[in-house]
Amino acid sequence: MPNPPHVPSTPRRSHLVLLALIALSLADAVGVGGAPAFARAVERGAPPPSIRLDDLEGHPHDWDSLREGHPLIVVFWATWCSNCRKEWPKLVELRDELEAEGLEIRWASVALDRDPTAVAPELERRGVLGSSLVDPTEASAEALGVRFVPHTLVLDVEGRVRFDGAPKLSKLRKLIRSLAENPRAEGGSR
Repeated sequence: MPNPPHVPSTPRRSHLVLLALIALSLADAVGVGGAPAFARAVERGAPPPSIRLDDLEGHPHDWDSLREGHPLIVVFWATWCSNCRKEWPKLVELRDELEAEGLEIRWASVALDRDPTAVAPELERRGVLGSSLVDPTEASAEALGVRFVPHTLVLDVEGRVRFDGAPKLSKLRKLIRSLAENPRAEGGSR
């Protein structure tokens, strides 16, 4: 069988390939809200940057008011995020499971939607995890180095970061139980 004819590279094809490579590089270098994908995440064992976010009714909250002296799980998400839609029911199930065990954990979700009015109808469909906050400017994501959604931040009772990233549900369950049962224990991971 003869070899297929060689198609010579044309200047136009070379330019298109170069443009495609540049576009992929830029897409990889830019994360949520234009934050660089290499933005530094919060340090494990340290408190996260101080942030005030409004809930759906416009009331401001910070990490301490959300924690109320308990571990806090914060889930960053967006109404347009297909992975968020897949993970949400699992998180609601985990929250219900841990509550049924009597573990005192606080939950919050931070919607990174430019249109906050889209958040409430989406939460009605999905179910509410806990305190529902909105961040239309994505300033919290930028300050925390959140590069993707869904993204989970776990704070212990003292407000220190114990996890920052996209955990497997089994790992998240184990960490939350550990924090609820031994709130002052060192540990957690990235």
